[in-house]
Amino acid sequence: HKVNGGLEGLSWIRVVLPTFLLSFSFLTIMAKWIVIGRYRPQQIRAYSVPYLRWWFVDRLVHLWEFWIGIYIIDTPFIWLFYRLMGAQIRPRTRLQTFIREFDLVKIGRNTKIKHPIRARRFGPWTDNDNGGGGPTLRFRHVTIGNGCLVDGMVSLGANVGDNVTVEKMSSLSEGAQVSSGSLLRGNPAFDAGKSSATNPHSVSVFLQALKVGWLILELYLFYVLFYASQLVLEGIDLWSGWRY
Repeated sequence: HKVNGGLEGLSWIRVVLPTFLLSFSFLTIMAKWIVIGRYRPQQIRAYSVPYLRWWFVDRLVHLWEFWIGIYIIDTPFIWLFYRLMGAQIRPRTRLQTFIREFDLVKIGRNTKIKHPIRARRFGPWTDNDNGGGGPTLRFRHVTIGNGCLVDGMVSLGANVGDNVTVEKMSSLSEGAQVSSGSLLRGNPAFDAGKSSATNPHSVSVFLQALKVGWLILELYLFYVLFYASQLVLEGIDLWSGWRY
C-alpha cells in the first residue's frame, strides 16, 4: 500500500510542471507591463526609480530564461512570449537566443538570431550641481530586416537592412546603419562584401511543429524518469515477475 500510494502521488507532476511553466511566464509578462509598461528610447540615471523598475523586470526575465526559456528556445513558444512582452518579431523568425528591452526590438521574417540582443547600454558618469550625478543607462531601438543571419553582436540604435549577415565574433557599433545585402565582419564590424545568400533562413512549419511535439515529449519523459526513480526508491523488485 505504501508503494502504490507513493506512486499514485506522483500524478501531480504531470499537472504541476506545465502549470508552473505557464504561470511563471504569465507572471513575468504581467510584471513587465505593470512595472515598466513599454520600454522607450531614453536615458536614465542609475539607482533612480526608473532604473530600479528596469532592474527588477530584468532580473525577473533572467530567472524566466534560466527556468523556462532555455527549454522553449527556437520554438514558436518563445516567439509568442516575446510578442506578448511587446517585441515586434515576425512569426517566421528563428530565435536561438534571448532578447531584452522587448518594445525596442524589431526583427523581420526569415531572420535567424544567434546572438543575444540588448537594447540598452550603461553610459559615462555624469555630474551636476544638484547631486543628480552618477552612471547612466540609455535605451535605443534595434531594427533587423528580413532574411538576415545575426551571429554577432548588434548594438543598440543599429538599423540592419534585409539579407545581412553579421558573422560570429563580430560587433556592430552603436547606431550603425547597415545597407541590405551586406556581409559584416570584425570588431568593430566593417562591410566585407555582399552576403552570400538571399533570404536563406526560411522557417519550416513542419519543423516548428516537430519542435513543439518534442518539447511536450520532454516534459513527459521527465515524468517517466521521475516515476522510474520512485520505483527504485520504494524498493519494488522490477524483476520479480520474470521467469527464465
